[in-house]
Amino acid sequence: MAELRLRPVEDPRKFVSRMQSVMGMSKAGKLIDALNRRAKAHEKGDSSCDELIYELKNADLLTSTTMTGATEGETLKSIFTWVCDNREYFGENILEVGCENGIITCFLARQFPEAKITAVDRCAPAIEVAKLLAQRLNVTNAEFICCELSELPRRKYDTLLSSRVAHENHALISSPAVKGVEAQAELFKGCFSEYASLLAEFIGEEGSLLSVERTGRTSLFAGWLYALEEAGLVPCEGGYAEINSRELGSPANFQALVLRHGAVSADALSSLGIVFEDKIDLSLKAWKSWMRT
Repeated sequence: MAELRLRPVEDPRKFVSRMQSVMGMSKAGKLIDALNRRAKAHEKGDSSCDELIYELKNADLLTSTTMTGATEGETLKSIFTWVCDNREYFGENILEVGCENGIITCFLARQFPEAKITAVDRCAPAIEVAKLLAQRLNVTNAEFICCELSELPRRKYDTLLSSRVAHENHALISSPAVKGVEAQAELFKGCFSEYASLLAEFIGEEGSLLSVERTGRTSLFAGWLYALEEAGLVPCEGGYAEINSRELGSPANFQALVLRHGAVSADALSSLGIVFEDKIDLSLKAWKSWMRT
């Protein structure tokens, strides 16, 4: 994937300059304005600006890969390393959920040339960019489909990769005043249960789920684990890792899991050795989009 030149940017000002050089002043200005509006909206718990960002970012192949490289280049390289460290869990039929512009998909296609990869995303412009990227890289063993996962015909895959999409597939919380890791984890389990069960439907009996989410070691991550466990997916031995990188100069930390169908045991989660941190205050405006009104 060296030909993509995924060059991370530490200084946000250099990010602006890079996007201006690729998009032109006017289009880059619209993108930066949209990013700033999204940041302010997220502080108030409003995620309605996200769709516009994806459309602007994926206006064309160069814009999409440049922005991804600048903002997520280091994270992607770390995910690539984690994938290679767990290559024994990748089979002949791979499903990637939330493929966006196809960079991870094309990496998988290169790493596993004998595999057939199905990649899905709900953003139509991103899927078109992904197809262009696959053509540019001469990737022939990947199929890109624009749809929700729930709309994909049911079949079993040897491997399912769900990367940084759980936050886009959650139900709403009805008890915002709850405090404490365990109590909040039960709430978040309810948020993620439907999505975790949906993922499990696509994983073969001997198949694997590889999950990468930006949750921190918090009740949010505990809830995600509990929802996966409820769906019959348990972590493999040594199947937990933390991916630590930087995005635009700020720390970006992700929780990575390898799971398989299995019997739930009382110590399945405690065996991971995770010390959960009580950091989430559900009364803050940033959690508004998670709340049932």
